[in-house]
Amino acid sequence: MTVAVGHTFLSAVESNVPSGTTDVYVCIRADDVIVVRGADTASSPRNHLSATVHSITREGTLMRVELHCGFPLAALLTRQACEELALKCGDGVVALVKAPSVHLIPR
Repeated sequence: MTVAVGHTFLSAVESNVPSGTTDVYVCIRADDVIVVRGADTASSPRNHLSATVHSITREGTLMRVELHCGFPLAALLTRQACEELALKCGDGVVALVKAPSVHLIPR
C-alpha cells in the first residue's frame, strides 16, 4: 500500500485498513527509523526519506533526533551512533523506514 504524507509517498504493509479507506493517520516509531549519511543507496527498507536534522536531545540512554523530511519524523539512536555520524542541527541525512514499520490507522 502507498500513502501520501504531504508531497511524500510512503510504502506500507497494512492489512487492518478497511477497503475504501482514504484518510489515515501514519505512525512510525522512532526506534524503527534508521539514519544514514551520504548517498542514498539501494537497501531493503522501502522508504528512503531525504531529511534535515532539526534537533538532537538526550532521552535516557538514547538520543532523540528530530528530522524534517516533508513532515516531522523522530529517530532514536545510541549516543555512539550519533557521535560516529557526527550529527548536528541542519545536517542532511537519509531516514530509512521498512514498509512494515509504517502503521496506518483509519481516521
